Amino acid sequence: NPFDKKTRLAVESARENIQLLVVLLDTNPYIWGKRRSDQNQPSSYKQNLKTLINFSQFLNHVLLFTNAYLSSNSKNKIAFIAAHPKESKFLFPHTSTDRVQSENATTTTTGEQDLLRIVRSDKATEEFFLKEINFNTLRNTVIKQLEETFTETDDELVVKGSSLAGAFSRALCFINRLEREKPIGTTLNSRVLAFQVSPDISMQYISIMNAIFSAQKMNVTLDSCILSTEDSSFLQQASYITGGVYLKPLKQEGLIQYLLSVFIVDKSLRGLVQLPVQATIDFRAACFETKKQIDLGYVCSVCLSIFDQHKWSCSTCGVKFEVLQQVRTGAIQPKPKPGSQPTNNTQSK
Repeated sequence: NPFDKKTRLAVESARENIQLLVVLLDTNPYIWGKRRSDQNQPSSYKQNLKTLINFSQFLNHVLLFTNAYLSSNSKNKIAFIAAHPKESKFLFPHTSTDRVQSENATTTTTGEQDLLRIVRSDKATEEFFLKEINFNTLRNTVIKQLEETFTETDDELVVKGSSLAGAFSRALCFINRLEREKPIGTTLNSRVLAFQVSPDISMQYISIMNAIFSAQKMNVTLDSCILSTEDSSFLQQASYITGGVYLKPLKQEGLIQYLLSVFIVDKSLRGLVQLPVQATIDFRAACFETKKQIDLGYVCSVCLSIFDQHKWSCSTCGVKFEVLQQVRTGAIQPKPKPGSQPTNNTQSK
């Protein structure tokens, strides 16, 4: 049976290759805190919030999914990155490079410090490939780093968005480094799973689109799980362009069921299962100056920058549309189209 042969080859390939999953966690304390406070309101007020979960419940679901992912294959690798309001940081694997540098600052020169950092990072990369990830170590590290992240957050900080672009960039840089330093003869299948609870920030449009196209070129799949009440146009485009899955769970209290049935499937096996498909995708672009999403805009013919208003020069590449300006002011007449009758001004005497 050809289908059985195809299935067998796909399963064998998934077992032999190393599967890398980079998880992006939206750790915006303002959004999660507001959700928790709304859930503590009287029952008549929180009827619309009964299907939403708080951060503690969300983390429990993600850790359960992680345990199942690591248990499915001893070669599976995973990393966690936190998307905070003003920064993104690694939660796992976590190396205290700054502490090592400070301990050796008094006994080594700057060049020796750089060499020590490079040797230490190369060793950590080798151990990341060779050693099996222990779930208890991962869980304790992630929880500890999250506690430090929330402790360092300014209590007066009110930012409704998270550094999603920075988290995507860190994930792609991490994947690119592992691709370059992987053992000889090893195939690394990488994908990114992003959890978002904050709304999209139009200021990050350019950075996110650059990350999306970079992921497409690197053959990295971007999966999206939306936990907010509104869809994310950025993640819709990210999943569509890279061939990933975009999912917005209807009942978040059963998040673990969605994760185990949809996102635990490797890229090589996705052709054998029926996965959710996006019904509609928001492809609206954002103005390069105002950073706001627009339905109708103007595109620079040189660098393809997008603007919400007409301009005589491009603020991105600096090109001046002199010919167009002269045509509009009447200084020169446009050439007639082939087969059309010449106007009085262009008709020869």
